[in-house]
Amino acid sequence: MKDLTIYSQAVISLLSCVEERYPSVNVRPTYSFNLTGVAAGKCTTQFSLFGQLTQCHLEFNAKAIAADKAFFENETLPHEVAHFVIASLYGRSKAIRPHGPEWKRICIELGGSGARTHNLALKRSKQYRQWLYIDSNGHRHMLSTIRHRRVQSGTVYKARSSKATIEAKGFVEEVIQDAE
Repeated sequence: MKDLTIYSQAVISLLSCVEERYPSVNVRPTYSFNLTGVAAGKCTTQFSLFGQLTQCHLEFNAKAIAADKAFFENETLPHEVAHFVIASLYGRSKAIRPHGPEWKRICIELGGSGARTHNLALKRSKQYRQWLYIDSNGHRHMLSTIRHRRVQSGTVYKARSSKATIEAKGFVEEVIQDAE
């Protein structure tokens, strides 16, 4: 998505509404549209030693906005801003759950439904690294990063299928695969 100006305006508008409804909220959050993966939004907070909110950053998934613009304005935005308001009002209180009744009430007040999750068709953006090895009999094996590091530090594995050994000298290449 090239132009996120209209969504920036929606964020600013809702934050202005928060300032009017909750005058004790004294931190203005920053926000961005660079979240990836399956989450539609994220609220990251920092607190002082006394448990008071000092910083907040709201992050939104541009792919989620592209998938359903109305959902962003009606659900994702109020959902994440409600997390910000809860952090501002209650600090780091252990008595307040992330999606508890206080959060739900504020989310609904801000125009959301109070739902915890979404059903947008977003794909995970995580990639997995695997390591290709050739065993002593010439068979190919994909190892996890943990096993790769162990082999590189001297551990020798025995392949179940071929009963051959997998050693550091059999390393071929790193393979990066997208998660499904």
